[in-house]
Amino acid sequence: MRSFAPLLLSLLFTAANCSSPPSSSKEQAIGTEESASAAKKPAEKVKPPPDFVESRRFSPARYAAMAKRLVPVGASVERAAASLVDIRLAAIERDFFEDDWLYRNGAMVLLGEERGRVVALTQRFYADIEYPDPRLIADGFGSAEIGPQHIDVYSSRSACQPTTNPECESHRFRLRSRGSESRDINAVESKSYDDHDITLLYFHKRSPIVAGRPTLGIDRPSQVVEQHIREAETLFGLRYNLVSDMSLAEMRRNIRVDSAGSRLLIMATGMVLSPIFSHLAGELTGSLNFPAEMVTKVEMTVKKELSKQLSGGAENFLDNLEGSSEAQARFALAPSLTAVEHIPQLHLADRVLDESGTLMLTSPAGEDVPVALAGLRSPQGSEERERLLAYLKGIAGAEMARVDLRGDDDVVRSVVVIPREKVNLNFELLRHGFVRLDIEDREALRTFPELREAAQAALEASTGFARDWREDLTYAEGVAEGAGTHGALEANEVAETAEDGGC
Repeated sequence: MRSFAPLLLSLLFTAANCSSPPSSSKEQAIGTEESASAAKKPAEKVKPPPDFVESRRFSPARYAAMAKRLVPVGASVERAAASLVDIRLAAIERDFFEDDWLYRNGAMVLLGEERGRVVALTQRFYADIEYPDPRLIADGFGSAEIGPQHIDVYSSRSACQPTTNPECESHRFRLRSRGSESRDINAVESKSYDDHDITLLYFHKRSPIVAGRPTLGIDRPSQVVEQHIREAETLFGLRYNLVSDMSLAEMRRNIRVDSAGSRLLIMATGMVLSPIFSHLAGELTGSLNFPAEMVTKVEMTVKKELSKQLSGGAENFLDNLEGSSEAQARFALAPSLTAVEHIPQLHLADRVLDESGTLMLTSPAGEDVPVALAGLRSPQGSEERERLLAYLKGIAGAEMARVDLRGDDDVVRSVVVIPREKVNLNFELLRHGFVRLDIEDREALRTFPELREAAQAALEASTGFARDWREDLTYAEGVAEGAGTHGALEANEVAETAEDGGC
């Protein structure tokens, strides 16, 4: 038995070696090489968080140019046109044998109510037959002697071509100086301002001509007009120049009457737009002066509106205005977004974004309203939503304004601005890389090419989530489509470190 034990151990050892043969030298070399390679391989890099450059504001350099396109010219002209009333000034000129009637065809715009009166704006030329000078009135027996003056009101512009047509007269009112406070509903009080070609007419609110008619809804219209007269270098878009007595006399001898309707619409529109433009421009002083291009835009829109009103049998009316020897040009405005309403004094709602990621603003009355931002898509993921929400909460205390725009597709979208900071929120969100450009909103991008440039600049600078969107070729190509170089954009951008995190 003792001799058998060593033999059994030897057999077991041999069997173990057979079941696990030793590795070849080649296999050992491969194993050694793999171990060395694993030791040399660096750990995989963790992607850094997106850089949103939140301390920088990008839109102030482009704000002024964009603000001019946010002034609701078309809507304001339409309001003024709806409040436009055709009138005819009639006055008796006393003669030795038989009195003569003198007429001037004009118009007025109903501004609003004030102390129980409806106040209308007209030019003094259409409210006072002796303006600009009674010596202009021919008389065979010395100076003209003017008797009572009346205002005849036409019922329809298109039906009343500028000559006298008895069927067009609906009402007649006597003119009296302001201050008489007559209770006669057929009396009109008037107020003029030195040598300005401006007159306000005060109608009893039960007067047939104003009852039920729309007005511009201007609060305290007398004060608004007087403020313009005091402060404006150009009065309602019309420039006034000092002239000598001799030059004035020569002009009076060759006086030509322009269209009362178009002039008054420009004046009334200027009254409506001045505070809007001042607010959007971020001017704390409340400047009343319009830039020249804004006046031109108003004039073009006025002529378009008048042409629209006169369509259907009166197309040539603008070409044959009383006393005018110059044809009035026709203007076709290019299709694009048009500002239709300006809503100031807004703030971010407590619920900054709704379930779909749409921006929520609250009015002074406390009403929360969702706002579809022109040219922007809503955040598409939870991380995008969270970062956008955090950014917006940082500017929650700022006073904002919303400008609603409408295009050929009849869809309303908005631009939101912070006037006092001269910040365009649509531009900022794109340039910071919080949201994507809506490349399918062609009308918004045609009206505001800056939005495309902001999105393109974010892609090229890898700002915010745009760092990742660069890999989406469909989006990147859509942003770049039709976009010029953004070198000018980068050169003009203003870098400012804002307090409270900035915009």
